[in-house]
Amino acid sequence: APWREAHDVGENRHKTGRTNGGGDNDYYSLGTLVTGQVVNATASFVHAEGDLGLQMFRINPDGTYLATLSSDSLTDDEIVVYTIPDDPAYDGAEFGLRVYRTRGATQANYGMSVSTSGPPSDPVS
Repeated sequence: APWREAHDVGENRHKTGRTNGGGDNDYYSLGTLVTGQVVNATASFVHAEGDLGLQMFRINPDGTYLATLSSDSLTDDEIVVYTIPDDPAYDGAEFGLRVYRTRGATQANYGMSVSTSGPPSDPVS
């Protein structure tokens, strides 16, 4: 599974990349996330220089993955904002991001920015 060799987004949460060649996908590990955490990821690029898509996914226990949210527009930059749902299949699961070429792009340079927040605190009664 290619996401098993994903780049760790790391503490600074900013990366640069370049997709090129046939079937080139760049994978980024977000690690284990819990209910209520919010992921905000942006792949920044110039659409005229090559079109990219951005996908967030959950890694299943059997090693397959399930896409949770994708962004694939006809403009610069792709953004996904996803809140981990209150569901045992998602709470405590591993998540990742995939940057991929689309619409015939042969290569594209991009910057990746990721932030996570939450989970929200329980209100004090």
